[in-house]
Amino acid sequence: MTSLVNEPLRKSKMPLVLKESVINPILKVTNSMKCEDFRPVNTLSILDKIIETVIYDNLLHHVKENIFLSICQSGFREKHVTESALMLVVEERKHAK
Repeated sequence: MTSLVNEPLRKSKMPLVLKESVINPILKVTNSMKCEDFRPVNTLSILDKIIETVIYDNLLHHVKENIFLSICQSGFREKHVTESALMLVVEERKHAK
């Protein structure tokens, strides 16, 4: 399993079979047959999801270790929610007056 995950990372290339997915139309509106009332849901292979998670974890670790993100960056960060960003803006405005 480890070699299956590491091989695409070493080569910096995903095998074509892992790029394939199944797209299932999911109905958003009851009893409708209009195309716009369906939502496409993409289903990837389990191995692709594992590789994606490994890449994400490694990249996030690298970004944190090297302090690439501003303290103001709230999106996509652990323990940083919209409220944190809003509180930071409010505090800055208070001190600016």
